[in-house]
Amino acid sequence: MEQFKFGSKNFEEKRKLTCEHPPFLRGRRIFNISADLFVCNISMKDKCPFNCSCFEQPSRSRVVVNCSMRGKYKLPSVLPERNRLHIDLSHNSITVFEYRTYLDKTYSIDLSYNRIKRVDPFIFEILKISNINLKHNGISQIHKNVQLFKNKRTVQFGNITITCSCEMKWIQVWLENQNRRRRGNNVITCRFPDKTLRQFLSLNFVPIKNRDQLCNIYLTRKYEIYLLSRNFKSRYFGRFNNKTSQQPNKFDVYLSLNAENYNTMKWVTTGLVKNLERNGFRVCLPPRDFIPGDVQVEQIFTEVAISNSYLVILSDDYLKSQINMIEWNQIWTHFKSNNPRRIVVVNYDILDSSHIKDRRLKAFVRVGQTFDFCNFDNKLLEDLEIRLRTNNRQIKSVSD
Repeated sequence: MEQFKFGSKNFEEKRKLTCEHPPFLRGRRIFNISADLFVCNISMKDKCPFNCSCFEQPSRSRVVVNCSMRGKYKLPSVLPERNRLHIDLSHNSITVFEYRTYLDKTYSIDLSYNRIKRVDPFIFEILKISNINLKHNGISQIHKNVQLFKNKRTVQFGNITITCSCEMKWIQVWLENQNRRRRGNNVITCRFPDKTLRQFLSLNFVPIKNRDQLCNIYLTRKYEIYLLSRNFKSRYFGRFNNKTSQQPNKFDVYLSLNAENYNTMKWVTTGLVKNLERNGFRVCLPPRDFIPGDVQVEQIFTEVAISNSYLVILSDDYLKSQINMIEWNQIWTHFKSNNPRRIVVVNYDILDSSHIKDRRLKAFVRVGQTFDFCNFDNKLLEDLEIRLRTNNRQIKSVSD
């Protein structure tokens, strides 16, 4: 076609030549026909999917597979074995964008207006795919592999809401790169599953440009923020509204300490426990109350679950044993899942936060929610009793 048009410039008679075949071009002057109209149809014999239209278009060096509005529920298993496939599967009912071998030879694929909720992350690693259209689907998560689509490669998600975390800061950089070339392809809104983080990032007085900085703060201080937020709600919004959950009532206090530490064990057994029980607290002291011979881990799970509050004796060797780590993890889990419960920490060795590895215990020290053992006014036992009794009153009122 190109050679004919070039040659006919100098020969008027050649410009009058018309097409005989194919029928839809019959009678038209060759000189005026766009090269795009010269296509070679591909049949089912050559793996064109049922009810689809396939053709090779040499002028654009591509093979088109048109399966738009064909009632497809999944991607075709095979397609014509040609390079530079341009696939149109828009307006169907496909739910999963999964890998197919022909995607290795695909240049562009349109899956807009489907019901896709999941995309195989491996697809983003296929370097030959230059454009993916996923607009108007049910996508709520984006895999980090999408970052491989950069420079001239584009993915179109359209206007979607996804589940985010602070670890997904990369998505902002990727979006800026994508929208720099095709503005409007992607408008992505974040939904944060972490309630504390969601409140933290949605404060009205926080400018949007500073929310990245807030994310960084949250990543490094999320336990501190959680403790302060929990304490704030408890203090200024009254009793916790947790009437639907049945409160434990076997123990008022579960004591967690390193029983191998002679000094802490001596103070706990001769002073702390006696004082608490004398004042009416039901105390669970594992070295004393656990049944000898039974599986210790199972007893930890059981007794922690049926205790109202937790009193942690923080020594420099508190989490050095596996048993204490299991016990502390259980305490934290029940503390987070049940609002009225409280963790009271006694900083027995007066540890600075920089000397504490566990970020949760470190947070208690940083926000000042611990009792130092060297209590200078000699009211440590009294202060502990007041703190624990306040919490047990809250729990009793919720249960009532």
